Amino acid sequence: MSLERAGSGGTSEVRQAGDFVIEDGGEAVISVTEFNRDARARLHAHMTVENGYGTYSCGF
Repeated sequence: MSLERAGSGGTSEVRQAGDFVIEDGGEAVISVTEFNRDARARLHAHMTVENGYGTYSCGF
């Protein structure tokens, strides 16, 4: 997972990797991150999850 914020104060980036387990039918919070956001800031998030059925990616 990667999170990036770019704005007038510079760029901040957070990356996290590693295994985690979610029980069948369950939910889990795997990360919480806060960024200061000004009117011109750009945010980007991307996450890839791999399991026995394949690899899934999402981002915004």
